[in-house]
Amino acid sequence: MNNPALKSDHATAIAQFDRRRFREWRPPSWARAAACSGRTELFFAPVGERPSTRLNREVQARLLCLGCGVRLECRDHGRRFAEAGIWGGENEFERRTVARRNASDQASAVATTTTCVVMARTRLGGVG
Repeated sequence: MNNPALKSDHATAIAQFDRRRFREWRPPSWARAAACSGRTELFFAPVGERPSTRLNREVQARLLCLGCGVRLECRDHGRRFAEAGIWGGENEFERRTVARRNASDQASAVATTTTCVVMARTRLGGVG
């Protein structure tokens, strides 16, 4: 984009989109009942956090999650939106592991179904 007018229009469009997106965002209704309300320092890692410090922080966050009445809703939100930090007692690594396992289970179910259909067609004398 060498044309300054196009650059300006592009930047304006992006800014308007960002304002619309952030203006429309509202915390989920369950968040008001969360035990962690106001405790973000436990749930999100600061830049440059050492592994031992992270472990201690995450243990404290998980303990708070254990007694929370909206833990499952929070966990599902973290999984659905691939959030950073601790959500419902799970960190990013754990959520990615669950997502990979679910994807693998779905692929396995499709393969099993396909195999069963092929076997049934073969046994019935149909085309595999």
